[in-house]
Amino acid sequence: MIRFALASQPASEPVTRAEAKAHARIEHDFEDALIDAYIIAARKRVEADTLRAVVTQTRTATLDRWNDHVQDEAEGWPFFTSPTPRRIRLASPPIASITSLVVDTVTIAASNYALRHGNELWITTDVADSTATLGGGIVITYVAGQAVADVPEDLKLAVKLMFAHFYAVRETTSPQGIYHQVAPHGYEALIAPYRVLEI
Repeated sequence: MIRFALASQPASEPVTRAEAKAHARIEHDFEDALIDAYIIAARKRVEADTLRAVVTQTRTATLDRWNDHVQDEAEGWPFFTSPTPRRIRLASPPIASITSLVVDTVTIAASNYALRHGNELWITTDVADSTATLGGGIVITYVAGQAVADVPEDLKLAVKLMFAHFYAVRETTSPQGIYHQVAPHGYEALIAPYRVLEI
């Protein structure tokens, strides 16, 4: 089982405070701290719904042992001499880079692994020995997401829509117990092309 976690928050959000306020037609400054919090919450909602990282962030994947997935030899392994590398699919694509691979507290040289197909980490079986006892486990640290300038405009608009919804509808039900819509109109259409499908 792989456990994924956020190691560090993004340095910047895909939507600025000024952009969010302009979208929601907010003309005052006395709720700026709340607005900033809603922008973060809106971005996280988009990430949760699409299963991808919207902006650059550092994440970790932790395993207790190697999985049993050995990559099909027919796909080729042009990087190393190992003919059947192990493959681990990382969450929250796009994956920009692998920061480190630590196995049983030992940092593995980058020459023993490579990023393939966007979010797959291929590791030589010399390192990824499924029979080894790993008291310290396996920790993969990687950078996911993209620069703010590279975030597609429709994902930015989805963040703005969700932000405005969070700002305007601060509780889940009305005093009469009537449920408000859980996502603004158009939101699903905007994020649909970016959803990562789990197979």
